[in-house]
Amino acid sequence: RFAVLPAEAQLVERVGQLRVRCPICGEEIRKADLQIHLQDPVNMVEPAEAYKSILRPFYMSCPLSNFTVGELNGTSSLIRFYRKLGDATLRRFVLTTDSFIVLPDPKMGFQPQSEEDAEMLKQQGGYFNAWWVHPSFRREVWWKQTSEGINSQHQAAHPTAAASKAFRDAIRKRDAATSILGGLDCSGEPWHESSFMHTWSGVRKP
Repeated sequence: RFAVLPAEAQLVERVGQLRVRCPICGEEIRKADLQIHLQDPVNMVEPAEAYKSILRPFYMSCPLSNFTVGELNGTSSLIRFYRKLGDATLRRFVLTTDSFIVLPDPKMGFQPQSEEDAEMLKQQGGYFNAWWVHPSFRREVWWKQTSEGINSQHQAAHPTAAASKAFRDAIRKRDAATSILGGLDCSGEPWHESSFMHTWSGVRKP
């Protein structure tokens, strides 16, 4: 009789607040958070030598994937999609710094988008995916080019604007001649597929 009656919302919420111990990590957590802890449990231990002698040499022997190149030079379908939605939406879903880019990843759940978010992760814990940008690629990343374009627009009315533009054009031509990522269109690379579906580019790792 009582099993078929709908549960009161307040009662269900109180049950979710009960403290239980996660069988995977052993932490004491809210019952409502238990499902998150049970997803993809992994407890893997390997000696440091395995990374030095096997994993690192293997991955360094492979070129960058077209997925990664497209993330950096802005030609991936994912980056083009968010840029078309406007700057406000782009900043909401894609976080860029001098050394990292953070993209939406449904598997990871929460994604930091500000210094406040990063501080919260530091205090409360958590994890997310961030792509590190090697110094060799930083002058070519799409968000660097975008910010330079905005700055040049602000400086257009300055008395020395013509000279500054000529200097920037000369630097741009010099950089284009030594470009590593330029001229590569990775818009056809499937960003929603598993990484095992990605194809290799012609860009070697520094």
